[in-house]
Amino acid sequence: MNVAEQIVKTLEVRGVQFVFGLPGEENIALVNALEKSEQIKLVIAHDEQAATFMAEVIGWLSDQPGVAIATLGPGALNMAVAVADAHSHSLPIIAISAQGGVTTLHREEKQVVSLTDVFAPITTFSDYLRAPESVSELVNKAYNEATADRTGASFIAIPAPFEQATLESALPPVIEQPVALMQPTASAIEQAAMIIREATHPLIVAGFGAVRAGIASELTHFARQHQMPVATTYMAKGIIPEDDALSLGVLVFLVDDYLDEELSQFDTVLVVGVDFGELSPARFNPMQDKTLLHIHSYRPETHGHYSLAANLVGKMDQTLETLSKELLDYQARPITLKIKQYLRQELAYGAEATDAPLTPVQIVHATRAVLGETDRALVDTGALKMWMARLFPVDFPNQLMFSNAMSSMAWSLPGTIAAKLLEPDRRVLTVTGDGSFHMNMQELATAMRENIPLTILVWDDGGYELIKWKMEMSLDESAGVSFQNPDFVRIAQAYGGRGHVAMSRNDLERVLRESLDREGIDIIVAPVDYSANLELSNQLADHLESGC
Repeated sequence: MNVAEQIVKTLEVRGVQFVFGLPGEENIALVNALEKSEQIKLVIAHDEQAATFMAEVIGWLSDQPGVAIATLGPGALNMAVAVADAHSHSLPIIAISAQGGVTTLHREEKQVVSLTDVFAPITTFSDYLRAPESVSELVNKAYNEATADRTGASFIAIPAPFEQATLESALPPVIEQPVALMQPTASAIEQAAMIIREATHPLIVAGFGAVRAGIASELTHFARQHQMPVATTYMAKGIIPEDDALSLGVLVFLVDDYLDEELSQFDTVLVVGVDFGELSPARFNPMQDKTLLHIHSYRPETHGHYSLAANLVGKMDQTLETLSKELLDYQARPITLKIKQYLRQELAYGAEATDAPLTPVQIVHATRAVLGETDRALVDTGALKMWMARLFPVDFPNQLMFSNAMSSMAWSLPGTIAAKLLEPDRRVLTVTGDGSFHMNMQELATAMRENIPLTILVWDDGGYELIKWKMEMSLDESAGVSFQNPDFVRIAQAYGGRGHVAMSRNDLERVLRESLDREGIDIIVAPVDYSANLELSNQLADHLESGC
């Protein structure tokens, strides 16, 4: 058995099912060993960044870290954006690349850079193999670090001369380090309960950490038991059913949105599973005058807008249960909130059956009409993300998936490939802007080769609309945000798929419905009129000024 084979055996013993990546001269033995594995499916992508986005979604939707591989130099560097994306979301992945020989790392050498230094700031663990006999221990450590109390990305580099080094043929050990979280003390729980009881109007702000911990039912029960409204980050959307009267929706990038107005009525905030990379506490505590309770599985980051009255670190489900018992029959005082009325009114405009170009609300409405209660959509970064997060009512956490801490573009198409591999019977929709689609459309070839059905909805405006929107709000003009699109229908056909241009809102709904229920690749182009962006900004400004 050689080092490459031992890596594969170690991954098998740890339960890994999928590995994504590209071959290179320096990782040929690892690719060969993975191809021979009876347990692990090797998916060869067409770009290392896309392969690593695929691995990220495995870590997102399963109880296993995703694994991505690359060759040294440019191959490894191509992984960096997606590794950073996963790490910023505290999602477990293991990135494995080749590297030059250990005797060359100190000098200038072809394709050799200090990869461990490159990846150190965007991982929990970054190291290289120093001796062949340490390989199983190194892979186990990468796995354990990726799945620790705060999950994240691990990176390991395998020097090329070691890859085919011979080892004794032995089943690698599992070197487990079970995560053992401390729980808040009884006095800390009592103090938190006293703070809540003394509050005028308490609010829950839930983040992606609560979704990762799988506490949707516990959080919903707690909110209902004590009648506390819940606002969420993008990635925690659906942690409480959005048809629940206590659900206030998502804190999107528009700082003066309706939800920000509602937040001013609350004096105490239970911050549950919020990571500051996704949402700054300045957003829900802008005047630094709110009483804050930190509920998370790890200690809080230091922040000027996050001075705590209570710090409850431990398993969040147990913390909520214990806190609820201490609160007994406490219920928050009723409070009048109009946000759901405002958002319902906005979404209702999307039912209008007009011809293209469509408004963003029409596209959201048509998409919601088609997606069922168990379907999923991966939503890329751009103006469409804001519209989908604000107005698309979801049925469960991760029904809409966003990259928000890093807000990477072009993750949704490769991510959908991974989601379909993991859950082949679930209908999954890719929702992307035309700018993001350009960046990773080559992975259509991966889907075609792997026989993975894809339905891709492209919001088509010929520009980087979110940047244009922000430029026009800040500068009253925009520059460098427009481009010309190719014929997306013919691109779909070139990859053996079907292409469609939605000619009306009803046409969009019909084509979406047909595409999601069949095999193969469908690209649906929805021409969008983004003049609604500034209209919304002006509408919100007028609303705030009028004090409605």
